[in-house]
Amino acid sequence: MLISLIAAGYFWKQFLGSHIKALAVTLIPFFIIGLIRSQLSIPIHLRIGIGYSTLALIILTPIFLDCFKRKLTDVFSIIIALGSFLLAITMRQFDSVLKDIFPMGTHFLWHLFGGISVYFIMDYVLKRDNSFKVADFN
Repeated sequence: MLISLIAAGYFWKQFLGSHIKALAVTLIPFFIIGLIRSQLSIPIHLRIGIGYSTLALIILTPIFLDCFKRKLTDVFSIIIALGSFLLAITMRQFDSVLKDIFPMGTHFLWHLFGGISVYFIMDYVLKRDNSFKVADFN
């Protein structure tokens, strides 16, 4: 979770240009939704899903805003990341429902689709900011 909050802060800083604003926009919604979530009388798996979805929104919102600011350059990577996250959270939420189709459970799909989401977010970041260079070991 800490890495996700750091990533969200990074993306908000890139969009807003201010560390203080980025910190506020990252942490305030996280804590408010966390407080609301803790007060809800819903099953734990739904509360966990809401928590992960909140993190995804906090991370993806500044990326989408940046993408629109850049006239939808590399929007494909963001759409794939969002779609993959939606599949991941669906697999996490419906693990017990899908046990007839996946007797081993769907938790591995949560990790698989989550990893694909991270890959495409990083793909967007690397295309956006050409200052990252891949090491050449030749």
